[in-house]
Amino acid sequence: MTPRDRRVVTELVAGVTRWQRRLAWTLTNLPKETVLRNMDPPLRLLLLMGTYDLLELGMAPHAINEYVDLAKLVMHDGCAKVANGVLRNVVRCKEAGTLPRPPPPSPGASMDETAEALALATSHPTWLVKRWLKEFGVDETRKLLQRNNA
Repeated sequence: MTPRDRRVVTELVAGVTRWQRRLAWTLTNLPKETVLRNMDPPLRLLLLMGTYDLLELGMAPHAINEYVDLAKLVMHDGCAKVANGVLRNVVRCKEAGTLPRPPPPSPGASMDETAEALALATSHPTWLVKRWLKEFGVDETRKLLQRNNA
């Protein structure tokens, strides 16, 4: 593997690990819902990787074919068709500006609701966000979550 390939793999692994919660939420809330919990783990991981690549790394839409080929290689044609459909759905939503976004905490929301909304948007564990909210308040917690993801 070339050094460039190693960097790309490292970025994919680290990025999907860091953003897994939000990526899964996005896939689950697409116009054509993707039920990740019912999928085989390799297909679920491939969809998370493809979604991260499309949304965070700016992968060109035609490169979806690489993920489809990978699904054929690792799994079977049925999984490749699912990967193709889901990732093309992500592209359509991104291009149309209709990509689902986690809702922000509403004014007057409870501590639990605020923690859940912030945790989902920044892909952090809810328990950690609750702890930080109690310790630092909403504004400082938002800043901390942003810095933590930088």
